[in-house]
Amino acid sequence: GVYDIGADIILPQLAEFAQQMNAQKDLKDLESEFGGPERFNTIARQLSDWGEKNLDKDTFNVLASSKDGILTLYRLMQEKQESPVISGKSHPDNMDDENKKILFHAIRAVFLYKALDRNLVAVHSASILYNGKALLFSAAAGTGKSTQAGYWTELFGAHNINGDLNLVGEDNGVAKVFGIPWCGTSGIKDINEYELGGIVFLKRSLENCVERLTYENKILMMQQRIISPSWKKEQTEKIFITVEEISKKIKMYKLFCTKSSQSAHVLKEYLDRNSKEG
Repeated sequence: GVYDIGADIILPQLAEFAQQMNAQKDLKDLESEFGGPERFNTIARQLSDWGEKNLDKDTFNVLASSKDGILTLYRLMQEKQESPVISGKSHPDNMDDENKKILFHAIRAVFLYKALDRNLVAVHSASILYNGKALLFSAAAGTGKSTQAGYWTELFGAHNINGDLNLVGEDNGVAKVFGIPWCGTSGIKDINEYELGGIVFLKRSLENCVERLTYENKILMMQQRIISPSWKKEQTEKIFITVEEISKKIKMYKLFCTKSSQSAHVLKEYLDRNSKEG
């Protein structure tokens, strides 16, 4: 089979990763990148030996499970560095945009893997601080989550927390957002932690209205916006359990919205009224 060409560690990791849609394409790309299956097999064995000596097991396993991670391992091995942020050619300031992108995705994968070990899930969303609690706006790319967060900042003086990704979990039974140092292209990030007040899922519409979600729909909607690693059964189970617990503790809504800032006024009025009613 195609994975028989690989090293003892690298390709078994890719084989497990193959449950994801792009794994077969990633493998072909890697073979092309390294000059063919035989050459990739040789490099994979070298990476396995180097990773065992220089990285902890979890970090190596995560990096060995994706194309970007394997390319990062190769660059680190070439520079004979134990950290991607040590001075020299490996330092991000000395990398071109493509290598920076590869390094970013590889490091983020390790970070999210470690976070999930602590029952923290990554939600693709923009977030603000309103009335002392974090409010997340989540939607598919291009729907307007960052735009909606911007409305709240401009119109109501809300504080921006993160423009693209939020780490959500519990702390002593309280649902919280934990700040992370990444923010996509928005440039907006805050590394502090805040109590989570609610999540709003956006959907484009010809008019503005708000719908409060049932417990079942909370789970369904939130699951769709999680980007934590889930290529293993235990990871999928941990994500589901965490989503269940968060869904029990906070309110979630669906905002049918136009592209107008009026959508923010409609949502704020609904949330303020809902807060008074309990």
